[in-house]
Amino acid sequence: MFTNNGGGQGGAINIQNSSLIINGTTFLNNTSRGEGGGVAAVNATVLQIYNSSILFNTAKNGGGLFVEDCGRATFFQNTWTGNLAKKAGGALWQTKCSGDVTENSFRNNRGG
Repeated sequence: MFTNNGGGQGGAINIQNSSLIINGTTFLNNTSRGEGGGVAAVNATVLQIYNSSILFNTAKNGGGLFVEDCGRATFFQNTWTGNLAKKAGGALWQTKCSGDVTENSFRNNRGG
């Protein structure tokens, strides 16, 4: 569980030029001054998040998660609730990346 963390990019986790697989984790009330309140992933070869909860995180873009320039992103059976982006992508901001979003629940996420 990642709770009440803060940072410039990725309130809880910031990865670049790497791969990340997350299963059964909670990201709660994390804050980023830049992108990705819970997680920021840039140039990730593989990004997979399964069976996780992304809750009440805040960032400039991608309140819950920010993904850019990745090989492939997969999101399966996650809960995204109450995330806030001051600009865009309340729950998720994904650009320049292919991927799948399957069987996820999105509730009360907001983008500016």
